[in-house]
Amino acid sequence: MDPLVQNKNESSADYGPSEMVADQPTFARIIGSIGAALTIFGGLAIAINLSGSVASIGSGWAAFTLAIGISSLLFHAAFDHELQFRRAYMLFGYMLLFMGAICFLLPLFGKPGMFGLGCIAFTLGLLFTMAFLRHETDAMVSGMAKGMLGLVGSICAVVGTTGCLIGPENLRSAQFLPEFFVAGLFGMLFLTSYLGGRGMSDDFTYKVARLALWGGLILFVYALLRSALPPLLHTFGYVKTRPADFFIPGGFLLMALGLLYFITASLISSESKLAVLTQRELGSMFFSPIAYFVLLGFVVAGWFGYVDFINRLSMSRNNIEPIVRNYVIDLVPVLAIIFIVPAITMRLLSEEQRSGTLEVLLTAPVDEYTIVLSKFLAGFVMYLVVWAPFGLYLLALPLSGAPPFDYRPLISFFVGLCATGAAFISMGLFFSSLSKNQIISGVLTFAGMLGLFIVAIIRERIFGQNPAGPWYQVLMHVSFLDVWNTTLEGKLVPKFLLFHVSTTVFWLFLTTKVLESRKWK
Repeated sequence: MDPLVQNKNESSADYGPSEMVADQPTFARIIGSIGAALTIFGGLAIAINLSGSVASIGSGWAAFTLAIGISSLLFHAAFDHELQFRRAYMLFGYMLLFMGAICFLLPLFGKPGMFGLGCIAFTLGLLFTMAFLRHETDAMVSGMAKGMLGLVGSICAVVGTTGCLIGPENLRSAQFLPEFFVAGLFGMLFLTSYLGGRGMSDDFTYKVARLALWGGLILFVYALLRSALPPLLHTFGYVKTRPADFFIPGGFLLMALGLLYFITASLISSESKLAVLTQRELGSMFFSPIAYFVLLGFVVAGWFGYVDFINRLSMSRNNIEPIVRNYVIDLVPVLAIIFIVPAITMRLLSEEQRSGTLEVLLTAPVDEYTIVLSKFLAGFVMYLVVWAPFGLYLLALPLSGAPPFDYRPLISFFVGLCATGAAFISMGLFFSSLSKNQIISGVLTFAGMLGLFIVAIIRERIFGQNPAGPWYQVLMHVSFLDVWNTTLEGKLVPKFLLFHVSTTVFWLFLTTKVLESRKWK
């Protein structure tokens, strides 16, 4: 045998093929290093300002730097799977949950505390824990983390619903009613993360989901009956004493909380085609970086809007309620939502067409209406999640020493926000069904959002001299800014919501017809 061939065979036998080494997340680690530096710098600046000393950077910019740093750390936690990093973020998440429990729950029992700081700590603790669970391979460690989420969620759900059930006629409950409601919302978020992490693979998680479902339904029915029956009995003369008003705000908050628990548990535990497809769409959204970039963009925009709102409050001596109207109806949130709606909707159906998975969906045993509704529900949920940090900024007002403000217009504004948001998402979904190119879909949706914004300008500038004219009234129904402005005054007029609800049905119908035409091509 040729010696060269023999040496080659011996070397092949003695040395196996090279070991496959996974690519290191270099970019994520660079972002994480920058985020750690910004977090330390911003945290030290805030600590110096709180101690009474004067730092070289103000509290506003220090908080902004800290927010960018923590967002960068979250990006690193989501994409770096190394053992030392994910376990470090696990401990960081546990510390935040513990700090949130102390700051968040003590005010609910009449103790002095920092409720807003507890909300932020709970939110960040949940995000860091979920990022850690994304990469953890040890079953025991991940099981402990999921159990922690379930425990925190159960406590928050019990505290929140029990506090709302006390009733606003109790002075202490009326004072802390918004805090109890937020506690119930966090309970829903933690329980959803727990059930989503474990899945419906065993009987225990299925029973927990069904318990949340029936508990939410019972809460909704109880709040509805308690809000409606006593006034009816008093009207017909069965009760002599006029009952206290329970619907505003306690009954409405309790019905909203129960409905959220019912819908969320239904989506998680149901085996219907709509629920399964909606879960699939939500998973594809939150496992892609686009959702987090959209959320970060609205957080930054909301921060600038909040700082501008605080500056205007401090300079104005006559702050007439509702002051929240000046916070929402502003250039920053309006422009942000015009850009964010296309970012949410542009890939809903365009990506399915580009990747070729739309044909698989259309040939599956599911009708076009179910596909369209699942896409719509996922986009609508993302739209509401994007607004959540914008609302949480308002929790910082009591912490800054500002006097209490009237939060009740936010209840009617939420209804108007849902009606207009449904119209936005359905319009974007329709444009997403027209093209395989996400950029084209996004541009069309942006043009539609800009047109709706221009309607308000035309109504005010051209027809504003004749408010009683027919065109002024028509454009008022079309303009989403007028809906927001009306609801922020505490007025919930159904006729102003009719156009947006009707356009939602119209766009969804057109989207379904587009999918049907593609199916028969």
